[in-house]
Amino acid sequence: MPVKAKWQRLEGETMRKLTTREKVGLGILGVAVVFSAFYLLIWPLISGWMEAYAELNDKRNRLEMAEKLAQMEGAMKLLEMRVQRELGVADQPIISDEMIKKISEKFSIGNEEGKKDINKATFLDLMKVEGLDSATANEIIRYRNMLGGFQSLDQLKELRSSVFEEGDEQAAIIGRVSQIAKESGIRKIDQLGVRPIVSTKPIPISQKTKLNLVKELYAAELELQMKSIENDRPIKSHLVFPLLPTQLPKELKLRVARKIMETGNPLTKEEYEGIISEYLAEIPSEEEQPLPMEEEIANALNELAGGVTSEGGEEGSPQNKPQMERVNSQEALKLLMRYNQEVKAKRNDLLALITGIPASYKPRVYYVDMTFKTKLESLVKFILSLQQSSKWLEPRGLRIGVADEKQGILGVRLTIIANAL
Repeated sequence: MPVKAKWQRLEGETMRKLTTREKVGLGILGVAVVFSAFYLLIWPLISGWMEAYAELNDKRNRLEMAEKLAQMEGAMKLLEMRVQRELGVADQPIISDEMIKKISEKFSIGNEEGKKDINKATFLDLMKVEGLDSATANEIIRYRNMLGGFQSLDQLKELRSSVFEEGDEQAAIIGRVSQIAKESGIRKIDQLGVRPIVSTKPIPISQKTKLNLVKELYAAELELQMKSIENDRPIKSHLVFPLLPTQLPKELKLRVARKIMETGNPLTKEEYEGIISEYLAEIPSEEEQPLPMEEEIANALNELAGGVTSEGGEEGSPQNKPQMERVNSQEALKLLMRYNQEVKAKRNDLLALITGIPASYKPRVYYVDMTFKTKLESLVKFILSLQQSSKWLEPRGLRIGVADEKQGILGVRLTIIANAL
């Protein structure tokens, strides 16, 4: 057979069409090869990238949350001071008048000759003050950062300790109860003991409590704003919630802030309209406003009559009356409604942040058992003082007997529930 013919016959046998079964088999084989290559070579790389991305994303989220919580440090300090004051756990000032005097000898507000600005003082600078310890120096810096800078050295008096800072809760409770009793006229306590109510089960913080936390944060910052407005001091600290509209007159802002503090929430449109209307109604018309010469004559007559002049500062004098500036009611209402929207948006952001943080606490509750002898009026004053000045102390059980009928002395056994903070 010629070579060419033989080659053609072999080529025809080699190039024959594949059967369906052969095609399916080759397809399955190809898929298996691709899957194996993907699983053994490519998938480990993709898995590693996904894990690295998830870890990076988790770290980014934690960092963002940490930054947001750090921004809230000043607000939390404000809230802590507000809660301590309202619950009656704020004790003595951290810095005595004598220490403030020593601080004022070395520091001032601004660049007073021979003294350093306390708002620029470092920890080491403060430690040079004789008798000032490191803990107090840290508290000064912390409070300064929260305020955004001191406006007066008298603000150091605002730093107060807590009755629970010593660490011995039972001793703190005994000390506070004894102090209230003494202030109420009870001179001698026959027996005073504290026993804990054991509770080891943590209690999760409810959504309602978290909502109240956000509400109290808002109230604490608004309180700081009110003090700054009243004293014509700028707020330099970083606040979580927006400021009241700066375009509004001082007296109108104060009235709005006081009304908000009553409810703890931004007001409705109708409430804002009412405040604005009352404010505008109190502004005298141009015809009613005294001319400068008339005011000068009035002051001169007051001085001759022994009254108070413009330098006197007596309440009710024209100089101490609130400054009533005119304002466009519609524009003021628009600013306040925009303020409402900003406050609500910030509340929602904070709630979303706090809700995502699981939190729980173990309650520390104590029974305070005491017996003493006193008159009825002192007993009533003591119980009222417990309820009003220390809201974390709650009278529960009371038994009264007559100890001295002639002198009207009662024998009292009282049980108090103390919730340690």
